[in-house]
Amino acid sequence: MAQTLSRRPTTLRGKEYYRADWQILAPEGATLEDILRPDYWQHVSKSLRPHHRIDVDAEDGAWTASLFVRGTGHLEAHVALLSYTDLREAKQEKLTSTAGDPEFYVDWGGPAQKHRVRRFSDKEVIKANFESREAAERWIKNRMQQLEAA
Repeated sequence: MAQTLSRRPTTLRGKEYYRADWQILAPEGATLEDILRPDYWQHVSKSLRPHHRIDVDAEDGAWTASLFVRGTGHLEAHVALLSYTDLREAKQEKLTSTAGDPEFYVDWGGPAQKHRVRRFSDKEVIKANFESREAAERWIKNRMQQLEAA
């Protein structure tokens, strides 16, 4: 049986013949459980076919996943998880002044503001448009050192 199948020249084709590779940004707050639900894909299910691949990145850069489309239906797609990587550090460092009080924190401000630094006391945005959480945290550390040196 295996010899018969391997001799069929029509079974060998470029991968683009059988599949499409898709990319999507999941909105902040979306979880792995969300993207594995068939109804999560209702807005794009008509574009998906079995054997397609979907790379999903969290909009805030917190995680990334690769999915395999197993099947589609009306307003749904059944996907299987190929890989998942949580890009957040396991333990987030508290950014505090020498007095011990937290002064600033980093949050996601959407695609317009990206990662941003906010003040705890009044939630005021101090600086925005950092490409990564780490860059915003470095800015906070430098700012606290400047404030403490003054």
